Amino acid sequence: MPRRPGAARKRKKPRRTRLSWRRWWLTALVLALLGLGILWGLYAPVARPPVYEEPLPATRALPELEQALFAALERAGVAPGSLSLSYQGGRQGELTVFKAHLAAGRSLEEAARLIRRSLERSGAQVQRLPARSGLLLEASLGGRPSLRLRLLPPRALPAPPTLPPRPRVALLVDDLGYDLQQVRALAALGIPLTVSVLPFSPYGAEAARLAHAKGLQVMLHLPMEPLAYPKMDPGPGALLSSMSPQELERRTLGALGSVPHAVGVNNHMGSRFTQEAALLLPVLATLQRRGLFFVDSKTTAASQGLATARGLGLPSARRGIFLDNQATLPAVEEQIQQMIKLARQRGSIIAIAHPHPSTLQALQKWAPILRKSVRLVLVSELVQPPLAFRVRSPTDK
Repeated sequence: MPRRPGAARKRKKPRRTRLSWRRWWLTALVLALLGLGILWGLYAPVARPPVYEEPLPATRALPELEQALFAALERAGVAPGSLSLSYQGGRQGELTVFKAHLAAGRSLEEAARLIRRSLERSGAQVQRLPARSGLLLEASLGGRPSLRLRLLPPRALPAPPTLPPRPRVALLVDDLGYDLQQVRALAALGIPLTVSVLPFSPYGAEAARLAHAKGLQVMLHLPMEPLAYPKMDPGPGALLSSMSPQELERRTLGALGSVPHAVGVNNHMGSRFTQEAALLLPVLATLQRRGLFFVDSKTTAASQGLATARGLGLPSARRGIFLDNQATLPAVEEQIQQMIKLARQRGSIIAIAHPHPSTLQALQKWAPILRKSVRLVLVSELVQPPLAFRVRSPTDK
Protein backbone atom coordinates (compact mmCIF):
# COMPACT_ATOMS: atom_id res chain seq x y z
CA MET A 1 0.00 0.00 0.00
CA PRO A 2 1.48 3.32 -1.03
CA ARG A 3 2.70 5.50 1.80
CA ARG A 4 1.00 8.66 2.28
CA PRO A 5 3.10 11.73 1.90
CA GLY A 6 3.97 13.46 5.19
CA ALA A 7 2.92 10.58 7.28
CA ALA A 8 5.12 10.21 10.34
CA ARG A 9 7.02 6.90 10.66
CA LYS A 10 6.46 5.10 13.99
CA ARG A 11 9.44 3.40 15.62
CA LYS A 12 9.25 0.57 18.08
CA LYS A 13 10.96 1.36 21.42
CA PRO A 14 12.85 -1.41 23.37
CA ARG A 15 10.89 -2.83 26.24
CA ARG A 16 12.46 -2.13 29.63
CA THR A 17 12.54 -4.89 32.26
CA ARG A 18 11.80 -3.65 35.72
CA LEU A 19 11.90 -5.63 38.95
CA SER A 20 9.01 -5.23 41.20
CA TRP A 21 9.53 -4.22 44.82
CA ARG A 22 8.65 -7.74 45.88
CA ARG A 23 11.56 -9.25 43.95
CA TRP A 24 13.96 -6.69 45.38
CA TRP A 25 12.99 -7.57 48.93
CA LEU A 26 13.23 -11.31 48.25
CA THR A 27 16.74 -11.00 46.82
CA ALA A 28 17.93 -8.89 49.75
CA LEU A 29 16.51 -11.41 52.22
CA VAL A 30 18.31 -14.33 50.55
CA LEU A 31 21.63 -12.47 50.56
CA ALA A 32 21.24 -11.55 54.23
CA LEU A 33 20.51 -15.12 55.20
CA LEU A 34 23.49 -16.33 53.22
CA GLY A 35 25.80 -13.85 54.98
CA LEU A 36 24.51 -14.89 58.38
CA GLY A 37 25.21 -18.53 57.52
CA ILE A 38 28.78 -17.75 56.57
CA LEU A 39 29.37 -15.78 59.78
CA TRP A 40 27.89 -18.58 61.89
CA GLY A 41 30.12 -21.12 60.24
CA LEU A 42 33.17 -19.01 60.97
CA TYR A 43 32.51 -18.09 64.57
CA ALA A 44 30.23 -20.75 65.92
CA PRO A 45 31.95 -23.13 68.46
CA VAL A 46 33.00 -26.42 66.91
CA ALA A 47 32.64 -29.64 68.86
CA ARG A 48 36.10 -31.30 69.16
CA PRO A 49 36.99 -34.78 70.40
CA PRO A 50 38.49 -34.93 73.90
CA VAL A 51 42.29 -34.82 74.09
CA TYR A 52 42.44 -37.89 76.35
CA GLU A 53 40.24 -40.94 76.12
CA GLU A 54 40.95 -41.80 79.75
CA PRO A 55 39.34 -39.95 82.66
CA LEU A 56 41.26 -36.83 83.61
CA PRO A 57 42.51 -38.03 87.02
CA ALA A 58 43.98 -41.20 85.52
CA THR A 59 45.60 -39.25 82.69
CA ARG A 60 47.47 -36.99 85.07
CA ALA A 61 48.78 -40.00 86.98
CA LEU A 62 49.95 -41.95 83.91
CA PRO A 63 53.30 -40.15 83.42
CA GLU A 64 54.14 -40.65 87.09
CA LEU A 65 53.28 -44.33 86.74
CA GLU A 66 55.59 -44.74 83.76
CA GLN A 67 58.41 -42.94 85.58
CA ALA A 68 57.98 -45.31 88.51
CA LEU A 69 58.09 -48.24 86.07
CA PHE A 70 61.34 -47.08 84.46
CA ALA A 71 63.01 -46.59 87.83
CA ALA A 72 61.87 -50.03 88.98
CA LEU A 73 63.09 -51.69 85.79
CA GLU A 74 66.55 -50.23 86.32
CA ARG A 75 66.67 -51.48 89.91
CA ALA A 76 65.37 -54.90 88.85
CA GLY A 77 68.29 -55.34 86.47
CA VAL A 78 66.86 -55.03 82.99
CA ALA A 79 69.50 -55.76 80.36
CA PRO A 80 70.65 -52.54 78.66
CA GLY A 81 69.01 -52.03 75.27
CA SER A 82 66.41 -54.77 75.81
CA LEU A 83 63.42 -52.54 76.72
CA SER A 84 60.87 -52.08 73.94
CA LEU A 85 57.26 -50.86 73.80
CA SER A 86 54.21 -51.26 71.60
CA TYR A 87 50.57 -50.23 71.66
CA GLN A 88 47.64 -52.58 71.98
CA GLY A 89 44.00 -51.68 71.44
CA GLY A 90 41.24 -52.72 73.82
CA ARG A 91 37.64 -52.07 74.82
CA GLN A 92 38.64 -49.42 77.31
CA GLY A 93 41.19 -47.65 75.12
CA GLU A 94 44.78 -48.07 74.06
CA LEU A 95 47.32 -49.84 76.28
CA THR A 96 51.06 -49.28 76.34
CA VAL A 97 52.80 -52.67 76.43
CA PHE A 98 56.40 -52.79 77.67
CA LYS A 99 58.69 -55.77 77.10
CA ALA A 100 62.07 -56.24 78.77
CA HIS A 101 64.70 -58.95 79.20
CA LEU A 102 66.41 -59.23 82.55
CA ALA A 103 70.18 -59.19 82.79
CA ALA A 104 72.07 -62.41 83.40
CA GLY A 105 71.78 -63.71 86.95
CA ARG A 106 68.50 -61.89 87.71
CA SER A 107 65.34 -63.68 88.91
CA LEU A 108 61.95 -63.08 87.27
CA GLU A 109 60.00 -63.47 90.51
CA GLU A 110 62.25 -61.14 92.47
CA ALA A 111 62.13 -58.51 89.70
CA ALA A 112 58.32 -58.78 89.51
CA ARG A 113 57.92 -58.21 93.25
CA LEU A 114 60.15 -55.15 93.15
CA ILE A 115 58.32 -53.65 90.16
CA ARG A 116 54.90 -54.41 91.63
CA ARG A 117 55.68 -52.63 94.90
CA SER A 118 56.97 -49.59 93.01
CA LEU A 119 53.84 -49.34 90.83
CA GLU A 120 51.48 -49.77 93.76
CA ARG A 121 53.22 -46.94 95.63
CA SER A 122 52.36 -44.77 92.59
CA GLY A 123 48.64 -45.46 93.13
CA ALA A 124 48.18 -48.22 90.56
CA GLN A 125 46.38 -51.51 90.98
CA VAL A 126 48.67 -54.28 89.75
CA GLN A 127 47.69 -57.81 88.82
CA ARG A 128 49.54 -60.71 87.32
CA LEU A 129 48.13 -62.13 84.08
CA PRO A 130 48.70 -65.57 82.62
CA ALA A 131 51.52 -65.62 80.08
CA ARG A 132 52.96 -68.24 77.74
CA SER A 133 56.49 -67.06 78.37
CA GLY A 134 58.05 -64.93 81.04
CA LEU A 135 55.85 -62.97 83.43
CA LEU A 136 53.03 -60.49 82.60
CA LEU A 137 51.92 -57.62 84.88
CA GLU A 138 49.06 -55.19 84.24
CA ALA A 139 48.76 -51.83 86.03
CA SER A 140 45.42 -49.98 86.23
CA LEU A 141 44.56 -46.43 87.24
CA GLY A 142 41.05 -45.79 88.52
CA GLY A 143 39.98 -49.29 87.53
CA ARG A 144 41.10 -48.71 83.96
CA PRO A 145 44.07 -50.72 82.52
CA SER A 146 46.89 -48.29 81.70
CA LEU A 147 49.97 -50.33 80.92
CA ARG A 148 51.29 -53.86 80.76
CA LEU A 149 54.78 -55.20 81.34
CA ARG A 150 56.13 -58.47 79.99
CA LEU A 151 59.27 -59.56 81.83
CA LEU A 152 61.40 -62.13 80.03
CA PRO A 153 64.35 -64.16 81.33
CA PRO A 154 67.90 -63.25 80.30
CA ARG A 155 68.38 -63.98 76.64
CA ALA A 156 71.37 -65.90 75.40
CA LEU A 157 73.61 -63.49 73.57
CA PRO A 158 75.36 -64.81 70.47
CA ALA A 159 79.01 -65.53 70.93
CA PRO A 160 81.22 -62.79 69.51
CA PRO A 161 82.58 -63.75 66.11
CA THR A 162 86.04 -65.23 66.24
CA LEU A 163 88.33 -63.45 63.87
CA PRO A 164 90.95 -65.53 62.14
CA PRO A 165 94.44 -64.82 63.49
CA ARG A 166 96.50 -62.49 61.39
CA PRO A 167 99.25 -64.27 59.45
CA ARG A 168 102.77 -63.86 60.78
CA VAL A 169 105.48 -62.28 58.63
CA ALA A 170 109.18 -62.12 59.52
CA LEU A 171 111.25 -59.65 57.51
CA LEU A 172 114.94 -60.62 57.23
CA VAL A 173 117.29 -58.02 55.70
CA ASP A 174 120.60 -59.51 54.50
CA ASP A 175 124.02 -58.19 53.51
CA LEU A 176 124.55 -55.65 56.28
CA GLY A 177 128.01 -54.61 57.41
CA TYR A 178 129.08 -52.17 54.71
CA ASP A 179 127.08 -49.06 55.67
CA LEU A 180 125.92 -48.13 59.18
CA GLN A 181 123.34 -45.72 57.75
CA GLN A 182 121.44 -48.73 56.42
CA VAL A 183 121.02 -50.02 59.99
CA ARG A 184 119.73 -46.63 61.15
CA ALA A 185 117.27 -46.46 58.24
CA LEU A 186 115.90 -49.94 59.04
CA ALA A 187 115.53 -49.14 62.74
CA ALA A 188 113.67 -45.92 61.83
CA LEU A 189 110.91 -47.99 60.21
CA GLY A 190 109.62 -48.82 63.68
CA ILE A 191 108.63 -52.41 62.88
CA PRO A 192 110.02 -55.76 64.08
CA LEU A 193 112.98 -56.60 61.87
CA THR A 194 115.77 -59.16 61.77
CA VAL A 195 119.06 -58.19 60.12
CA SER A 196 121.76 -60.55 58.93
CA VAL A 197 125.36 -59.25 58.99
CA LEU A 198 128.18 -60.47 56.74
CA PRO A 199 131.24 -61.67 58.68
CA PHE A 200 134.52 -59.79 58.38
CA SER A 201 132.74 -56.91 56.58
CA PRO A 202 134.17 -53.38 57.14
CA TYR A 203 131.49 -52.38 59.67
CA GLY A 204 130.11 -55.83 60.52
CA ALA A 205 130.76 -55.83 64.27
CA GLU A 206 129.70 -52.20 64.67
CA ALA A 207 126.55 -52.78 62.58
CA ALA A 208 125.61 -55.78 64.75
CA ARG A 209 126.04 -53.79 67.98
CA LEU A 210 124.08 -50.83 66.59
CA ALA A 211 121.23 -53.06 65.37
CA HIS A 212 121.06 -54.83 68.73
CA ALA A 213 121.02 -51.50 70.59
CA LYS A 214 118.10 -50.32 68.45
CA GLY A 215 116.04 -53.46 69.15
CA LEU A 216 116.65 -55.30 65.87
CA GLN A 217 117.34 -59.03 65.92
CA VAL A 218 120.84 -59.93 64.69
CA MET A 219 121.87 -62.96 62.65
CA LEU A 220 125.08 -64.06 60.94
CA HIS A 221 124.91 -64.07 57.14
CA LEU A 222 127.33 -66.97 56.62
CA PRO A 223 128.91 -67.07 53.10
CA MET A 224 128.83 -70.44 51.32
CA GLU A 225 130.08 -71.62 47.97
CA PRO A 226 127.81 -70.87 44.96
CA LEU A 227 127.59 -72.90 41.77
CA ALA A 228 129.45 -70.13 39.87
CA TYR A 229 132.49 -70.22 42.23
CA PRO A 230 135.23 -69.00 41.78
CA LYS A 231 133.82 -66.62 39.19
CA MET A 232 131.30 -65.53 41.83
CA ASP A 233 133.03 -64.86 45.15
CA PRO A 234 130.86 -65.25 48.28
CA GLY A 235 133.25 -63.07 50.30
CA PRO A 236 135.62 -63.38 53.30
CA GLY A 237 135.20 -66.41 55.54
CA ALA A 238 133.21 -68.42 52.97
CA LEU A 239 132.58 -72.14 53.46
CA LEU A 240 133.75 -74.17 50.47
CA SER A 241 132.97 -77.70 49.39
CA SER A 242 136.71 -78.54 49.31
CA MET A 243 137.12 -77.96 53.07
CA SER A 244 137.30 -80.64 55.75
CA PRO A 245 134.69 -80.87 58.51
CA GLN A 246 137.21 -79.46 60.98
CA GLU A 247 137.93 -76.47 58.75
CA LEU A 248 134.21 -75.86 58.22
CA GLU A 249 133.67 -75.87 61.99
CA ARG A 250 136.63 -73.54 62.53
CA ARG A 251 135.42 -71.09 59.90
CA THR A 252 131.86 -71.14 61.29
CA LEU A 253 133.11 -70.27 64.79
CA GLY A 254 135.33 -67.53 63.38
CA ALA A 255 132.44 -65.98 61.47
CA LEU A 256 130.24 -66.08 64.59
CA GLY A 257 132.95 -64.33 66.55
CA SER A 258 132.98 -61.45 64.10
CA VAL A 259 129.26 -60.70 64.48
CA PRO A 260 128.30 -60.01 68.12
CA HIS A 261 124.73 -60.61 69.35
CA ALA A 262 123.99 -63.10 66.55
CA VAL A 263 121.22 -65.53 67.62
CA GLY A 264 120.92 -67.39 64.36
CA VAL A 265 122.50 -68.01 60.95
CA ASN A 266 121.35 -67.97 57.35
CA ASN A 267 123.42 -68.73 54.29
CA HIS A 268 124.79 -66.10 51.90
CA MET A 269 124.80 -67.61 48.39
CA GLY A 270 125.57 -71.34 48.87
CA SER A 271 123.74 -72.81 45.86
CA ARG A 272 126.57 -75.38 45.58
CA PHE A 273 127.36 -75.91 49.25
CA THR A 274 123.79 -76.37 50.53
CA GLN A 275 123.11 -79.24 48.13
CA GLU A 276 125.38 -81.53 50.19
CA ALA A 277 124.07 -82.67 53.57
CA ALA A 278 127.55 -83.97 54.47
CA LEU A 279 128.96 -80.45 54.08
CA LEU A 280 126.16 -78.92 56.13
CA LEU A 281 126.38 -81.35 59.05
CA PRO A 282 129.50 -79.96 60.81
CA VAL A 283 128.24 -76.40 60.32
CA LEU A 284 124.76 -77.06 61.69
CA ALA A 285 126.11 -79.17 64.55
CA THR A 286 128.24 -76.18 65.58
CA LEU A 287 125.13 -73.97 65.63
CA GLN A 288 123.30 -76.54 67.71
CA ARG A 289 126.03 -76.60 70.33
CA ARG A 290 125.92 -72.80 70.52
CA GLY A 291 122.10 -72.75 70.98
CA LEU A 292 121.49 -70.90 67.70
CA PHE A 293 118.94 -71.43 64.92
CA PHE A 294 119.33 -71.80 61.16
CA VAL A 295 117.35 -70.33 58.27
CA ASP A 296 117.82 -71.84 54.83
CA SER A 297 117.94 -68.91 52.40
CA LYS A 298 117.07 -71.48 49.72
CA THR A 299 119.27 -70.09 46.98
CA THR A 300 118.68 -73.34 45.09
CA ALA A 301 115.68 -75.61 44.85
CA ALA A 302 117.98 -78.57 45.60
CA SER A 303 119.03 -77.18 49.00
CA GLN A 304 119.30 -79.72 51.82
CA GLY A 305 119.61 -77.04 54.50
CA LEU A 306 116.18 -77.33 56.14
CA ALA A 307 115.98 -81.12 55.97
CA THR A 308 119.46 -81.53 57.49
CA ALA A 309 118.71 -79.07 60.29
CA ARG A 310 115.42 -80.77 61.09
CA GLY A 311 117.20 -84.13 61.18
CA LEU A 312 119.49 -82.76 63.89
CA GLY A 313 116.59 -81.27 65.84
CA LEU A 314 118.05 -77.81 65.25
CA PRO A 315 115.48 -74.97 65.38
CA SER A 316 115.18 -74.01 61.73
CA ALA A 317 113.04 -72.48 59.01
CA ARG A 318 113.18 -71.67 55.32
CA ARG A 319 112.88 -68.51 53.26
CA GLY A 320 109.46 -68.14 51.70
CA ILE A 321 109.98 -65.25 49.30
CA PHE A 322 112.62 -62.78 48.08
CA LEU A 323 111.34 -59.20 47.96
CA ASP A 324 113.95 -57.54 45.77
CA ASN A 325 115.46 -59.85 43.18
CA GLN A 326 114.53 -56.91 40.95
CA ALA A 327 115.61 -53.83 42.89
CA THR A 328 113.02 -51.37 41.56
CA LEU A 329 110.24 -49.81 43.60
CA PRO A 330 107.31 -51.25 41.53
CA ALA A 331 108.87 -54.73 41.58
CA VAL A 332 109.47 -54.66 45.35
CA GLU A 333 105.91 -53.43 46.01
CA GLU A 334 104.54 -56.24 43.87
CA GLN A 335 106.56 -58.76 45.89
CA ILE A 336 105.30 -57.29 49.16
CA GLN A 337 101.73 -57.84 47.99
CA GLN A 338 102.64 -61.40 47.01
CA MET A 339 104.21 -61.87 50.45
CA ILE A 340 100.94 -60.88 52.17
CA LYS A 341 98.98 -63.26 49.94
CA LEU A 342 101.31 -66.20 50.66
CA ALA A 343 101.29 -65.43 54.39
CA ARG A 344 97.49 -65.64 54.43
CA GLN A 345 97.60 -68.95 52.60
CA ARG A 346 100.31 -70.53 54.77
CA GLY A 347 99.76 -68.76 58.09
CA SER A 348 103.35 -67.46 58.24
CA ILE A 349 106.28 -66.62 55.99
CA ILE A 350 109.89 -65.45 56.11
CA ALA A 351 110.70 -62.78 53.53
CA ILE A 352 114.30 -61.95 52.69
CA ALA A 353 115.24 -58.50 51.43
CA HIS A 354 118.40 -56.42 51.00
CA PRO A 355 119.19 -52.82 51.98
CA HIS A 356 118.67 -51.36 48.50
CA PRO A 357 117.28 -47.79 48.39
CA SER A 358 114.19 -49.05 46.56
CA THR A 359 113.62 -51.74 49.20
CA LEU A 360 113.94 -49.25 52.06
CA GLN A 361 111.55 -46.89 50.28
CA ALA A 362 109.01 -49.67 49.71
CA LEU A 363 109.18 -50.87 53.33
CA GLN A 364 108.73 -47.31 54.60
CA LYS A 365 105.66 -46.89 52.38
CA TRP A 366 104.15 -50.26 53.26
CA ALA A 367 104.93 -50.32 56.99
CA PRO A 368 101.50 -48.88 58.05
CA ILE A 369 99.71 -51.37 55.78
CA LEU A 370 101.74 -54.31 57.07
CA ARG A 371 100.94 -53.38 60.69
CA LYS A 372 97.22 -53.73 59.93
CA SER A 373 97.18 -56.67 57.52
CA VAL A 374 99.73 -59.04 59.10
CA ARG A 375 101.51 -59.61 62.40
CA LEU A 376 105.15 -58.68 61.98
CA VAL A 377 107.43 -60.90 64.07
CA LEU A 378 111.11 -61.69 64.43
CA VAL A 379 112.60 -64.61 62.52
CA SER A 380 113.23 -66.52 65.76
CA GLU A 381 109.45 -66.77 66.27
CA LEU A 382 108.97 -68.77 63.07
CA VAL A 383 111.60 -71.47 63.54
CA GLN A 384 110.58 -75.05 64.33
CA PRO A 385 110.85 -76.47 66.89
CA PRO A 386 110.32 -73.25 68.87
CA LEU A 387 113.30 -71.79 70.64
CA ALA A 388 113.62 -72.15 74.38
CA PHE A 389 114.74 -68.52 74.69
CA ARG A 390 113.02 -65.28 73.78
CA VAL A 391 114.79 -62.64 71.73
CA ARG A 392 114.19 -58.96 72.47
CA SER A 393 111.93 -57.20 69.96
CA PRO A 394 111.58 -53.47 69.17
CA THR A 395 108.26 -53.38 71.05
CA ASP A 396 109.83 -54.53 74.36
CA LYS A 397 110.29 -51.84 77.00
